[in-house]
Amino acid sequence: MTQIASFENFGHKHILTIAIPVILSNITTPLVGLADIATIGHATLPDGVNSAAATGAVAFGSMLFSLVFGSFIFFKMGTSGFVAQAKGAGNVPEIAALLLRSLLVAIIIGLLVILLRQPVIDLIFLVSNASADVQVLSSDYYNIRALAAPFTLMNFVILGWLMGQGRAKLGLVVQLILNFSNIALNLLFVLELNMAVEGVAWASFAAEIIAFIISIAIIIKLYGNHYFSRPLADILNRSQLLRMFNVNRDILIRSIALTLTFTWFTMQSANMGDVTLASNAILLQIVAVFAYFLDGFATSAEVFIGQSIGAKNSKIFNRALNLSLIWAFAMGLILAALGWFFGSMIIDFMSQDLAIRSQAKAYLFWPLIIVMVGPWCYTMDGVFIGATRGADMRNMMLISFVTYLASWYILVFFWGNHGQWMAFLVMYFVRGFSLQTRMPNLRRHVFNT
Repeated sequence: MTQIASFENFGHKHILTIAIPVILSNITTPLVGLADIATIGHATLPDGVNSAAATGAVAFGSMLFSLVFGSFIFFKMGTSGFVAQAKGAGNVPEIAALLLRSLLVAIIIGLLVILLRQPVIDLIFLVSNASADVQVLSSDYYNIRALAAPFTLMNFVILGWLMGQGRAKLGLVVQLILNFSNIALNLLFVLELNMAVEGVAWASFAAEIIAFIISIAIIIKLYGNHYFSRPLADILNRSQLLRMFNVNRDILIRSIALTLTFTWFTMQSANMGDVTLASNAILLQIVAVFAYFLDGFATSAEVFIGQSIGAKNSKIFNRALNLSLIWAFAMGLILAALGWFFGSMIIDFMSQDLAIRSQAKAYLFWPLIIVMVGPWCYTMDGVFIGATRGADMRNMMLISFVTYLASWYILVFFWGNHGQWMAFLVMYFVRGFSLQTRMPNLRRHVFNT
């Protein structure tokens, strides 16, 4: 009997067993972004570099990183969906082969990212009007951080592999190692060694390597070497590689479209000036904090939807979907309330610049609205990841992206930066609604009903 089929009275406990460790681990991830901006906001900067330019450079460099590596999030998503289905079907050899297969592909793509990092930077700056200081500093940031590409992508694989099996607590350990290493090194390099923007990048570089080494050691200790003694033919199985390629290709396109919305938002903020870029960067970090809370319930949906499909259990499929949505929307309301009461304090902590603080507070209500709409699209993402329905995710995200750009051009014309945030909200709503319309087709496909 498979794991999912053995569950009796599937309910809230099962959702929270996955969601709480994921939330605890995710909380530390945006803390890295907060630490990046906060430390650079209090750092001793080189002569001629002001606080707004340095903060904007870290935000712009992080955007470059997110544009590239956010596109490769399929290493986590795709791996998690495939593993969850293999787990539900009780296919232990394939679970082991999936890790090795995905790590091999991650290494190859990671090396390509390193080789192409300068052309990526040059391409971005062709369509950006960011100030000269921001361009120079963010270029240095990305060139350093991209050197860890193979380890970053392999860490995505490891986390997805663990989550697909429902090993949320072990996933928590992996994320804590990565993120707290990053924060500690950030404080050391920036505040103690006065490395400024480059110090932020080197901290992220070192943390990725540390996390990978420790994670592999933990996995081998828990599972043993024999668990991964798979024939090379299994690892390079043509049909499995092709299936992985097809799903990951669709998730890649979806992720690029999603990342481009954030990229466009950041680039247009830069065109509005360094203060707008810095204040919007702070608010986007708050959105990121909210997203990582909501991702806990998206991951619950991902794990149990995948396992229910592997076990051919439509009852648990429906129950997992409904409970994940209920918990996600409840969390969204709680986060909006917390943001209303403590948002100004967070903004003050993240910047000493009075102009940045003032503008960020004027736009704070937009992230609060987004977090009340976001639970829909995050949870639906989890459903389609668990079902490995990459084509649906791709198509609905492309529709959302086109809608976002159309909304942006109209709304910014009338309301400026408020219009930017309004278009961003439209994108979140369309993501959730469009995926919801594909649910009947998903059920027919996976359960033949």
